[in-house]
Amino acid sequence: MELQAQHRLAQTQQDRDREVERLRDLQRKSILEMKKDHKDQVQRLKRLKDEEIDAVTSATSQTRSLTVVIEQMEHFSHRLGDPLSRVESTHENTAQGLEQGARDAGPSGPAAEGHGRGENKA
Repeated sequence: MELQAQHRLAQTQQDRDREVERLRDLQRKSILEMKKDHKDQVQRLKRLKDEEIDAVTSATSQTRSLTVVIEQMEHFSHRLGDPLSRVESTHENTAQGLEQGARDAGPSGPAAEGHGRGENKA
């Protein structure tokens, strides 16, 4: 009887040792998987950070480019204002000169000539 009890005790001890080893193996695998997941998450976060930095850098670059274009447009607009005012001034002076010439010419102007031609045909 004592031999059977010792045998059962040895069997139970072996079963317990195998179970402890199985649990340790599961724990090691679990720890390795958690480490891998952690490493993957860190890499993902680094990639997202790099993408965000790239996006901000790109947006800043585009903003600078747009600012340069706007400044150039304002500069060209100011430069176009001078010739435009000169053209408007010349046009106004020409119109005034034509009006003055028409007043000075009196009835011998274009209206009087057209009337005279009408008389010749009759």
